[in-house]
Amino acid sequence: MDAYIVAAKRTPIGKSHPEKGIFRNIRADELLAALIKDIAKQNNLIDDVYIGCVGQHLEQGKNIARLASLLAGLPDLVPGVTINRLCASSLQAFHFG
Repeated sequence: MDAYIVAAKRTPIGKSHPEKGIFRNIRADELLAALIKDIAKQNNLIDDVYIGCVGQHLEQGKNIARLASLLAGLPDLVPGVTINRLCASSLQAFHFG
């Protein structure tokens, strides 16, 4: 079976500050869910989710790929895996996918 990347997105970059940061009032899994939901609007071909995540703590400490997929409304049959390979996490997620 061949795998294809059919869409890619990222969140805007903003300062990370507990009182002034642009994303201070949103959890990481909610932010990721918004991205997944937007990708799913473009095409509904998502059958697996691979996410590279370096700082795995708080809500990121669990399987953030799976949690965000469920928050985004993907069917519970769609698996999700979180990969931590420090600075190469996204590259490793791409390689696994």
